[in-house]
Amino acid sequence: TIGPNDSGILDRLRTLLDVPYIVIRNEPIRNVVAVINRLDFFLSNDTGPLHIAGALRPPVLGLFGPTDPKQWAPPGKKNHYIAARDGNIGSIGTDEVLAMSRVILSQQGRETVRFD
Repeated sequence: TIGPNDSGILDRLRTLLDVPYIVIRNEPIRNVVAVINRLDFFLSNDTGPLHIAGALRPPVLGLFGPTDPKQWAPPGKKNHYIAARDGNIGSIGTDEVLAMSRVILSQQGRETVRFD
């Protein structure tokens, strides 16, 4: 999902991703819900779509910077988070996110995809 301030990030991601992806932008909420509910895994920073995913089927990994995940992370056993120790979401390392993603997917009985 992408908001109005995310086009620069999207442009950068497009140059890095070599897997199929879909960008959801300016869609009615029912369409966003329908797409998220079909996913095998949902990874996001602390945004509205993260909270939608937390209430739906896929396992979730939320990334938290300045907000407190103990207060704001979606509840439930399938929902997980990584909190930046210094409050800066940019300090969460990609290795940490990838490792946690693999653990979550393995708990769901899904094969993980190698990106290295």
